[in-house]
Amino acid sequence: MDSATRLRVGVDAEGATRAVELRCEVPQLLRVTEAVGRGFPTLQVHLVGGAAGPLGGDRWALDLDLAAGSRVCLRSVAASMAQPDPHGRSSEAAVRVRVGAGAVLDAWPEPIVSVRGSHHTLDVALEVERDGDVRWVDEVILGRHGEVPGTVVLRQRLTEAGRVRVMSEVRLGGDPGAASFGQHGPFRAVITAVGRFDGPSGVVLGDGGARAVRCALGEGWSTWTGVGDGRAPVWRLLAALGLER
Repeated sequence: MDSATRLRVGVDAEGATRAVELRCEVPQLLRVTEAVGRGFPTLQVHLVGGAAGPLGGDRWALDLDLAAGSRVCLRSVAASMAQPDPHGRSSEAAVRVRVGAGAVLDAWPEPIVSVRGSHHTLDVALEVERDGDVRWVDEVILGRHGEVPGTVVLRQRLTEAGRVRVMSEVRLGGDPGAASFGQHGPFRAVITAVGRFDGPSGVVLGDGGARAVRCALGEGWSTWTGVGDGRAPVWRLLAALGLER
């Protein structure tokens, strides 16, 4: 299944962020859930599953366009499950985001769960104008309880005023004969993020081998990566490094 969802927002005469264009196709739908703050400067939207997926062979595109000065908080109502199909095809989600000057995007969706036999790619491209602000967080759970996961590829690219700030690719997954689920060891929960945060790089270690790192990129940008056996312990470590849920 090929599908596309698009949201374009602007700012009205009273300074409120409003949806100018909203078009959705299953399996992922966008719903405006709340306008936050006096004058509604921040628009909150949620991703809502309209069908099971992503399934092998699915191609889903999400396009977000934030006009100058607008503010959007993006969340989702539930985790997504990357599932295989009988032909072993991969699924792909391509996210394209444009953040105008002075605009703010805070995106922290629920995780993608990698089901055994699935092959999923999440490709996120963020284009930020100078003075724009973005925080984008991706979470992956490798397998359901007691399950060997499929494979997941996470790509994050961030450009600011045409200059590349981040270009990363993380490959996760395993099979019964593998010694590790991926480059981050035998952990089920993997969280990666990029956003504005100034300060030195740092590492925090937790119980059970959980760990998190923040890499300062200079000029106010950072990336975060956290791994552990569950999401909550990783959240706590990332919060100690400035990435609070």
